[in-house]
Amino acid sequence: MRFVSQGYTKGDHQSASDAASAALWVRLQISGLAILLSSILAGAFPYIFKIPPELVREAREAVLLIGATTAVTMSMGAVGRGYLRA
Repeated sequence: MRFVSQGYTKGDHQSASDAASAALWVRLQISGLAILLSSILAGAFPYIFKIPPELVREAREAVLLIGATTAVTMSMGAVGRGYLRA
């Protein structure tokens, strides 16, 4: 967000917008990767760790929930922080 504030301070709104868009795009890619990795881990979770058969579904749901929470935090963190500073 440093480059965004510098762009706005200098009156270069296009540069500031480009910097904000790039930051959001990178965070969205990391969010997608978090969802992908958590999905893979959720599928392999009972094979990697010893989990009682009756708890496999709950363990997979927990891993997916952690991945989704990470993805939302990564993607919305950039947007929310930008609005709070503006």
